[in-house]
Amino acid sequence: MILVEELQTEIDQWMSSRRNGNLSVLSRLSGVSYPTLRRIMQAEFTPNLETVMQVVSVILDDKQGRSLLCRHFPDFAPIFKKQEDVGYRMLNMAGLLQTLTKEEFMVFNLASGQGVSRTRLHEKLGQQADIAILRLTAADLIETHGDVVKTKIKNVSFANLEEVLHHMGLAIQCFDRDKVNDAGSHYGIFSERLNQEGIEAASLAMVELKKRLVEVFTDPKYFGDRLYINVLSSSYMD
Repeated sequence: MILVEELQTEIDQWMSSRRNGNLSVLSRLSGVSYPTLRRIMQAEFTPNLETVMQVVSVILDDKQGRSLLCRHFPDFAPIFKKQEDVGYRMLNMAGLLQTLTKEEFMVFNLASGQGVSRTRLHEKLGQQADIAILRLTAADLIETHGDVVKTKIKNVSFANLEEVLHHMGLAIQCFDRDKVNDAGSHYGIFSERLNQEGIEAASLAMVELKKRLVEVFTDPKYFGDRLYINVLSSSYMD
């Protein structure tokens, strides 16, 4: 079965299994435009890998989705299989992230790793913590073990750029500006073994680095479609 035919079959099954299943709902949940989904259902074109990933992350479970991707995109099969080996879950949160609150974002992130206690969440968020926990539990993203709240997945890969950018925006909102200059709220460069000449040399190096970065970011020869982010982060939410 060719890719478009298999997608049509899976989309039809997904829509028929839901009371309000239709292409408009699938578009909202997957982040794929309604016209694109219509063209897929009418077999007018073959979608690319990104589009297929966004669709299958909604209509199929992880195992089924990876199986479909490996069959139709064999060049990427080793990557998908490796992600499965290390516990990656294909997660399309287009519908959820569009309405995700800052509190829900904080709970999701603090619950990663070893988890976080409800007591700690209540200290930070009050009653909003309970609301966030209920919604994230309903979305099958977290689970509760006694007083501890933990994410149900080890690794997450987002399916489209809009989700990544929204994720970044929420992270910025969560920064506790009252803790600026406190330990763990920012990064710095320290040394107790410099003389005055060394301090001046270090300061000059930072200025030169800043100038060089400006040159890179403004020189047209470096312009392209790749996103570059280099972050030194801290436990600002905790």
